[in-house]
Amino acid sequence: MEENTEKRVDLTLFSEKMQALKARIATVIVGQEQTVDLVLTAVLANGHVLLEGVPGVAKTLLARLVARLIEADFSRIQFTPDLMPSDVLGTTVFNMKTNDFDFHQGPVFADIVLVDEINRAPAKTQAALFEVMEERQVSIDGTYQNPVQILTTVVNEDAPGWIRITKTNALDGHVIAGVRFDIYALNEDGSAGDLVSTMMTNEEGVAMSESLLVGEYLVVEHEAPTGYVSSLWCEQVTVVMDETAEYQVTNMPMQGQVRIVKTDAETGKGLAGAVFTVTRVAGLPSHHGEGNGQVVATITSDADGIAVTPLLTWGTYEIRETTVPDDYLDDDTCVTVSIPARVN
Repeated sequence: MEENTEKRVDLTLFSEKMQALKARIATVIVGQEQTVDLVLTAVLANGHVLLEGVPGVAKTLLARLVARLIEADFSRIQFTPDLMPSDVLGTTVFNMKTNDFDFHQGPVFADIVLVDEINRAPAKTQAALFEVMEERQVSIDGTYQNPVQILTTVVNEDAPGWIRITKTNALDGHVIAGVRFDIYALNEDGSAGDLVSTMMTNEEGVAMSESLLVGEYLVVEHEAPTGYVSSLWCEQVTVVMDETAEYQVTNMPMQGQVRIVKTDAETGKGLAGAVFTVTRVAGLPSHHGEGNGQVVATITSDADGIAVTPLLTWGTYEIRETTVPDDYLDDDTCVTVSIPARVN
């Protein structure tokens, strides 16, 4: 038996792209792997899909998402009892300037067409889809081709890439939401060109760009989050086809110390042994109240009557004297301070 030496087609690249496509869909639609596989199979086979399900299970979202990810033209038709075939296919309209009839394409002229609630329309309107689905054309006073280039788009070598940034606190690793990054095109001389896009960190501290063409970009942090040092992150980023450029970016919160001098009211001499409790009243906005009301330090005055807190991050603190030196009255000393200090 002769061995078949015919060169086989290498489908490695195609398989990688399909896996990447399914991974992108899974970031939006969770738990419908079989449905996604069947829809993508129909797209590759240049076929059709009937999706059945109760409202709210992402049928429309799936169709729209697939079209967007493969950069295909998308059209949605809401079928109703009064919908006519011309509303779906298109119609000819008399042009008084040219003294001729012009054909106005209907919504079926798209790469991916979503027909919503098809059972609501009359039979003649449903029948208008037969030629489109089988022959890929519409016949109205002639034949008008309905282009379908799905497979070509899926394996397009000019597929986009993405930029993903995770923003965290440099001290405790807490995520920081609401931070904007601007994405600029890069000029030949390396300077920033036109603003291409912006992205914002979500509640998980993650900013994900929209699809970007392959190339060089300059990504700049728009402004520092409240309570953090104003040192804006800026980086030249290379976007590669079908890949996500990932960056971990940290911000250093503003910090400061509080110095207390405890003295004798009459002599002005420093008093040792006074104990002060430091409680956080309000901390960094990025922490959403976490740690508020928490005792962050306990300090004691030295022989010169001086007590200094450790470094405190941005926020408001209450410092209360909890132990007074021997032979002195407890006057319940309590002050509120801000880091950094507010200047009135």
